[in-house]
Amino acid sequence: MTTIDKCFKIILAGDRESSRQAARQIRKLVYGSGESGGYKSIASIIKNAANEYKKITEDWRQENFAVAVSVMYFLHDKENKPDFLFPWLFHLLQHPNGNVRHAAVRMIGHELGPLTVHLRFPNEKSSYLRELSPEQSDMILFSLFANLNDLAADLWKPSYKKYKYISSLPNGPYKSVQMLLSEMEEDCGREYYDRLHDSLRKSRIMEDRGQLISRFKENGILEQTAFSLVQSKLKRMREELEKEMLPDIKERYPQFNFRETVAKVYEGDLPIPELIKLIDNSINLDEHSVEQRNAFLNFISMIWNIYPHKELEGYSPHEIAAMHEIMQQKTGL
Repeated sequence: MTTIDKCFKIILAGDRESSRQAARQIRKLVYGSGESGGYKSIASIIKNAANEYKKITEDWRQENFAVAVSVMYFLHDKENKPDFLFPWLFHLLQHPNGNVRHAAVRMIGHELGPLTVHLRFPNEKSSYLRELSPEQSDMILFSLFANLNDLAADLWKPSYKKYKYISSLPNGPYKSVQMLLSEMEEDCGREYYDRLHDSLRKSRIMEDRGQLISRFKENGILEQTAFSLVQSKLKRMREELEKEMLPDIKERYPQFNFRETVAKVYEGDLPIPELIKLIDNSINLDEHSVEQRNAFLNFISMIWNIYPHKELEGYSPHEIAAMHEIMQQKTGL
């Protein structure tokens, strides 16, 4: 009787035709009744897929292996976090073979399900749907979003400007990446997806802070009247946050320490998801409704954005973004 283990041995060692047929046989064994008690071997194959793939030299065998793994990928060991194979899958996304790229899209797309449960079913308490905390899911989603955007930027070509729809793009790695970003937007929802964009923009500002501030000073941005207006507006934003928003937050989360949070923002070079995880250790966001949780997340995002950071020479990300816009208007850079 043919088993999944036997099929993979043929995929890895058989000739071209027998390897292809064995790869296609996997679907029948997974979805049919061809094998019983084989889930442990499936989990083992998936867990070691990246290492096995590295040993394969033939393009056609790489295709057969990737396609076969993608068919049964949803059966991987639940102890593994959703991103445990992402480095390998990002490698597959750039493969010249369309079937290999499609296999990568399918596997990453499968993980968007458990990663977005807390967004699609915010009040669900099922242990199956809560394998990850919302904070863990948020961090993995942000990392996935950032890496996909970086890869899209590397793969982009000027000729892609003329294409309005993803479906119209030429087949290739760039189209595969855009398909995944589109799937992320659909699964996460527009509001959360926009938050990912905003967090990524702020993260990039923090990464490039040294060069940015030097360029601002060289171009006299700090002496611009427009920047003085930005700082005046920023002062009003801080006053509004502390006088109008903070009392409600303190009432709902008595353990929340505003001054301590502002100090952490200043001292620590923390992205927003890590800052929220740090604060959640004391207030336990899971005990509150999704509306309350979202309001608190927006509040923390505002603190991170409008209060000073040591790594930004005492400026806030809001000021850095404003400096960048002023410099673009002045120099066209």
